[in-house]
Amino acid sequence: MKIHIISFDIPSPPSYGGVIDVYYKIKSLYQIGYHITLHCYEYNDRKISDELKSFCKEIHVYKRNNFLPNPIDFYKPMIVFTRNHNQLLKRLLLDESPILFEGLHTTYFLNNEKLKNRIKIVRMHNIEHDYYKELAKNEVNFFKKTYYFVEALLLKRYEKVLENANAILAISLNDTQKLLKSYKNVFHINAFHGFETEKNTNSKYYALYHGKLNVNENEIAAKFLINNVFSKIDFPFLIAGNNPSMVLRRLAKKYKHTRIIKNPSMKQMSDLVHDAHLNILPTFQATGIKLKLLHVLYHGKFVIVNKQMIENTGLESLVIVANTPDQILEKIEIYKNKTFEISEIEKRKNILAKYFNNEENAHKIHAIITDLK
Repeated sequence: MKIHIISFDIPSPPSYGGVIDVYYKIKSLYQIGYHITLHCYEYNDRKISDELKSFCKEIHVYKRNNFLPNPIDFYKPMIVFTRNHNQLLKRLLLDESPILFEGLHTTYFLNNEKLKNRIKIVRMHNIEHDYYKELAKNEVNFFKKTYYFVEALLLKRYEKVLENANAILAISLNDTQKLLKSYKNVFHINAFHGFETEKNTNSKYYALYHGKLNVNENEIAAKFLINNVFSKIDFPFLIAGNNPSMVLRRLAKKYKHTRIIKNPSMKQMSDLVHDAHLNILPTFQATGIKLKLLHVLYHGKFVIVNKQMIENTGLESLVIVANTPDQILEKIEIYKNKTFEISEIEKRKNILAKYFNNEENAHKIHAIITDLK
């Protein structure tokens, strides 16, 4: 069984976001017998790991085209027209294998006439125009705000390219329901991941918020927690993530019990999640599924989230839902001195295995491909 996979980035296990889904999807498809030709674009200076090489028959890396688009591409989103390497198309045409496009980012050749008779599957990690619309709404920098707004408009129009896909794999139930309003061939395939349940119930006396702090969605959530929750309660609060802004660092310094951990290593981040008595993860963008939610459910103790983070995931019974600052304060008071029980770990293990089983999801993709042949 052969397959081409086109990734918007170089997949690697330490990464968070869509790339971790791609990495473990590749691993899982390899383990059920697929011979994978991986095509990926350079981004953020990531390197190809030896593990990734062992899962793939071939790996081809392309530079993104950062020049101004041709007139024919002018109305395509930037995340799409910068991933249009002609050598990629030539390699796709070397055989008749199915093609899995990872994200709308990689679909530049989806409607190419030369691929008309190929099996083409698109993995949707988000409803991209919704995601960029929220980025625009929350951005304060004028130029970034304008870019996100324009990109959202272009993505909404461009999304119709999915009509050329034989199947669309949505990462969440919410996204599946949205996509089914416009397309018929939509399947819900949950996120692939590399987490394993830990059976240690010990914790340390602090609450944690973590994420990529240079993403405005995450910075807004961290500021929200400091200003509206931890400014009103004397409970140790840590914020961990990459590249926190000076504004966020200054805000955290206002309170002796709040602290930012800048650019933690993967081990340090894992230890922080594991040791936290409370992992608090509000989100104000209900798109896709947050891999950090799975991280804290597999490795953490008590988890407090809002409705946007958990709705329609099947994981509602594993978390503590609090939608307002007062509700979060109330839940902290209730749970800050409670012991995390081993029975809760077993409950998580059973439910997570039901919804987030890599092998089962790989077999679902194989079944979809088989039915399309």
